Amino acid sequence: MQDNGFNEAECRLQIKKMTNTQLMGTPEATLFTILQSVIKLQRKGILLTPILNRIEQHRSFLGGSDPSKMNELVEIASGPDAGTIKTGSLKTGSGLETLKTGSR
Repeated sequence: MQDNGFNEAECRLQIKKMTNTQLMGTPEATLFTILQSVIKLQRKGILLTPILNRIEQHRSFLGGSDPSKMNELVEIASGPDAGTIKTGSLKTGSGLETLKTGSR
């Protein structure tokens, strides 16, 4: 929301005004849900590649899938450096490059 010009106080106010349904529809909620799923499944001993495939199957079912981006994530997750993200490991313009530094 800060990309839309809100300061922190305004951002918090906007969030408090949202219904639960609106809040769960935000990109941040989607990311949280995906990360929560990954952590829970890894604690059960499932490897990252099958977890990502399972998440992508669910996203495909819901119609929110971009196979090229998912394939890139699976390649990274199953590659020799799985579990680490190095600067420059993601293709620029893929929409995933923010993962490498944690910023936009």
